[in-house]
Amino acid sequence: MSSTHHREERFPGHGRAGLFLADAHGQTAMTERLHGQLLDISCNGASLALAEIITDRKHMAYAPMESDQFTLHIVFYLDDGEFIIPVKTTWFNKKLTAENLPFRIGLELLKPITSGQLKKIRQP
Repeated sequence: MSSTHHREERFPGHGRAGLFLADAHGQTAMTERLHGQLLDISCNGASLALAEIITDRKHMAYAPMESDQFTLHIVFYLDDGEFIIPVKTTWFNKKLTAENLPFRIGLELLKPITSGQLKKIRQP
């Protein structure tokens, strides 16, 4: 799974973000959250670095592609709370040279964010 084409300019990300699987309707969390580092962000996509990619025996990148029972969600941790958006995996890989956060995942935001939300997420 790999892609190098971006639809729009991406900005460096700051801070933590998380991923979790929810039920097909996005109402109930089905896994624990995996926490990682936001690498970059745009109004329609983001990429994360993670220490783990599997939680509760579910692979974050592949479980939603292999079953319509799951939806993937990203959590942005902001100063004033959490901002959660449904996402779709666009690429996934493992950096062999990265010791702490070796897993990389690219995500398409299924609900585009506004420029104001983007600015808030980008704040260091």
